[in-house]
Amino acid sequence: MTTIDMPESNFNPRRPGGFGGGRRPDAWPLQAVLNSLYEQPKSGQTWTYVLLANRTGLPLEDVRAAFAAAPPLVEWEVYATILRELWADDDDVAVCQRTYGHLAEHLPLRNALPPDIAALTTKALFRDALRSMKGKLTFRELSDRMRKHNPKHTWERTTLSRYLGANNADEPSLPANEDRVRVLLAVLCEHAGRPNDVGHFLMVWERLRSERNRPVRTGIPSPVIDRPARAEETGRTSARTTSSVNATLLAALLVAVVALIVVVVVLG
Repeated sequence: MTTIDMPESNFNPRRPGGFGGGRRPDAWPLQAVLNSLYEQPKSGQTWTYVLLANRTGLPLEDVRAAFAAAPPLVEWEVYATILRELWADDDDVAVCQRTYGHLAEHLPLRNALPPDIAALTTKALFRDALRSMKGKLTFRELSDRMRKHNPKHTWERTTLSRYLGANNADEPSLPANEDRVRVLLAVLCEHAGRPNDVGHFLMVWERLRSERNRPVRTGIPSPVIDRPARAEETGRTSARTTSSVNATLLAALLVAVVALIVVVVVLG
């Protein structure tokens, strides 16, 4: 049974993998493929949106939007990348392409990230981009502009210098307050003459924050990385066991020989 033949009752509109949240009924074939590959992956990998974004290099919001199939629609390249990572076969890809072509006739397309923003893959690069937009503005001036833009969500110059200062480490910390980040980006983008990129920068910030907050499972040995070490340890254990057995047998043999000599002498 292919993913297109999966019964619609498998998809509950009230759960994340279902068709709630503004999904279109005519997006069902595309959603059936994506959800099947995501929830029962051929690779055996347990996926999350964050992990899928990390592995594909796609913005987290694009990954989420691809599974939503609601206005606006992400570019086909996003679906193609996700399908490759989820090991989709030719039939699954064909189903998705047909459905995507139909949806693209009726839904607006999301604007792709500008190349310079899409290239911001680390916190250091993100910080450098914000510093570049800041230009010659002082931290005090930047704080004042944030306050004028939204008095409730602003930072003082000391906080701004901690996030955007030139002497920060290569991988600086990211601010965690989304409302204040949005205000900061609005001020910086307006100052740099690119006000339409606030949402784009915010998507990058969200992706980098999600990567930082991704839970790390400790104490679980990797079956690939640890296999040679375990094999070596098993070999050493086996060698020690063999040596111990051989020593025991040799001692027993010596005792038997001595006993035999004693018996011969006594009887003689």
